[in-house]
Amino acid sequence: MIANDTLKSHEFLADMLKDAYFRTALIQKGQKILLRLCEKIEAERPNDLAALYAITHASTEEFNALAEEFEDQDSEIETAARDSIG
Repeated sequence: MIANDTLKSHEFLADMLKDAYFRTALIQKGQKILLRLCEKIEAERPNDLAALYAITHASTEEFNALAEEFEDQDSEIETAARDSIG
């Protein structure tokens, strides 16, 4: 569970949810990836960028796999989606 109140109330990938080009079920998978990432960052509290990159690498791999699912649904993680993810 995320402890940070700002993150708790933040709707991740909100811009993507407003765009019918993206499938809601796939966006929800992306939201879960980001929530897990936040939880891991809070739990591990990385001391430097190298440690943060190590934590975020797994999430990047998950989004790479999710990109294939988007393509299977005639969509893609393109520039606007990448901005929303970032």
